[in-house]
Amino acid sequence: MNLAGLSTGLGVVSAALGVWITWQTHDLKVASEAQSLQIAEVDSRLRQRAAQREDTVAERNYTIAIYDKVREALGRTDPGSHQAALALVSTLPDPVLRERLSGAFERLGTASEPVRRQATEIRESASITIAQQQTLRSVDPRWAYDVFWCTANPQNQVLASRVFAVLEGVPNSRLRMRGGWTPEQNARPGYGVRGLEIRAEQAETEAALAIRGALEQTTGAVFTIKTVGNPTPNYISVFVCQ
Repeated sequence: MNLAGLSTGLGVVSAALGVWITWQTHDLKVASEAQSLQIAEVDSRLRQRAAQREDTVAERNYTIAIYDKVREALGRTDPGSHQAALALVSTLPDPVLRERLSGAFERLGTASEPVRRQATEIRESASITIAQQQTLRSVDPRWAYDVFWCTANPQNQVLASRVFAVLEGVPNSRLRMRGGWTPEQNARPGYGVRGLEIRAEQAETEAALAIRGALEQTTGAVFTIKTVGNPTPNYISVFVCQ
């Protein structure tokens, strides 16, 4: 998919909205789903994240481009076009959009059974992510989080950045990327971190479990909860030391 031809800003959204209106007039058997796929809502959701994501413009353009591919695929009958469009849908960062766009293929009268199964898998996965995000949004905002990554493996920084991005969606009193956790620091008594650890006190286990679920679902990695004895009220640390 070539995104070079896409303009940015409101001009892109306006053009995409025009395409969307044209598609709505097309004789598709997904009228009930079409109303939930308004491009204005897509742009609105992305704008709401503008303060948290530096790549909002690029993300908006990418989303609109995929939207256009979905529109084209829904107007066709060949399974290959449907499957290719669904593969693109699965890459969307917003689970709400993944859920709704995949749902359109589930309800498409011309979709084959394999396409419907593929759409169902994407929709159900997105639904799980949405539920986890809703749980995280209910976390007590007084919590503070630090993310550390061990310098012994430079790739740890990549995963730590993904962890930080997930925690950005959690209400908190403070969120910091500490990074630069050296072998000398890790050798200090009480540390010796190996792998992926969420460190919390015994009374903080419930909050740690909520964080672990979101991190594992988003990153695909497995995190261990390590109970610590030093009192740090309303504070949880995440270590990435693979």
